[in-house]
Amino acid sequence: MSCGAPQHNIPQGAASTEQLEAFLENYPALDVDDELRKFLYMSSDMKVFADTYVRRKGGTGRRLLDVHNAINHPSTGMSYKADAHYSAEGAFTAGEANCLSYSALFIAMSRYVNLRVSFQEVDLPPSWSLGEKDLLLRFRHVNIVATLATGRKKIVDFRMDRFSHFYPSREISDHEALALQFNNLAVDAMFEDDWPTVFKYLHSAIKADSKKVVAWGNLGLALRRINRLELAERAYLKALTLNRRDYSVMSNLANLYRMTGRPDEAKVLSEKSSRHRQRNPYYHFANAQRDYREQRYDRALEHLNKAKKLQEKEGNFEQLMAFIYWEQGKRQEAIYVMERAYEWETNPRTSELIAKRLKDWQRVLDTGEPAKDLKEL
Repeated sequence: MSCGAPQHNIPQGAASTEQLEAFLENYPALDVDDELRKFLYMSSDMKVFADTYVRRKGGTGRRLLDVHNAINHPSTGMSYKADAHYSAEGAFTAGEANCLSYSALFIAMSRYVNLRVSFQEVDLPPSWSLGEKDLLLRFRHVNIVATLATGRKKIVDFRMDRFSHFYPSREISDHEALALQFNNLAVDAMFEDDWPTVFKYLHSAIKADSKKVVAWGNLGLALRRINRLELAERAYLKALTLNRRDYSVMSNLANLYRMTGRPDEAKVLSEKSSRHRQRNPYYHFANAQRDYREQRYDRALEHLNKAKKLQEKEGNFEQLMAFIYWEQGKRQEAIYVMERAYEWETNPRTSELIAKRLKDWQRVLDTGEPAKDLKEL
């Protein structure tokens, strides 16, 4: 099997499930149970840390806050790094984490002090990636759900200032979280064209959770990249049997059909994918963010208006609209919209940032001085 640049050969048809499984057996999966123990392992140093900073006699709410404050304290706190795919112990030692490794650390430490916590998967809009305009790579965001003694649930997110309760989310098992960890490691290896590592981790992800659509979808993407098109098709089809409405998989399979001379099949999938995208407010929001970064403000507003028709009272939409108005010189409109974002916001940290922004913008209007370089919302 060659791992060079893909050649656009026409496959004879999708491979069988057995053929796909046989391919994966060339890249043995890791021991899932052993890897899960490593993923959530509490070292002696971590236990000492928790014993020092968390008051065991406090109620569950107090203990949860103690864990949060200890992990996020400026002297011991974590810094965000997108590719920090660590275990709980690795994140603790490195002092940096992405959302999943932070969640693993938080959960491991919380369980050590007898808190009920679980992973939560958050569905973010898909992103175009790998430098190819026709490949859609799906990312997942993960945070923590804590259940207090009263039965009330609390959300803990590494980047709470950017968290939105409107994103679809669900609690997931430890094995599902581990599957996401394997998937992240596979994507990293994909960027390096390290295909044996890619398939080892994707095989491991499927072993950890055979129903993880993102793993099957990225397996299809990886197989397409090495020109195993018939296997790629089977992986995409498997993903769609698990979720027939995953439009990132639909889009990638449509592109596979298009490049292999099957335009009619591609058209059917593309139309389905388009319908699903158009009904997703965060797809329009993602397009608005892209146009804002590229200073296409009128187009960004068009996308935002579509998003707002599908999802009312989403503070993130209002914030972006306010920034656009500010860049267009519509200062009063910007303040009015940002005030609306503040009114709708339920996250205290985000509310604080919005309040700072509003105060600065009002100062600019009153004095004519330049705006401060405040943290982007």
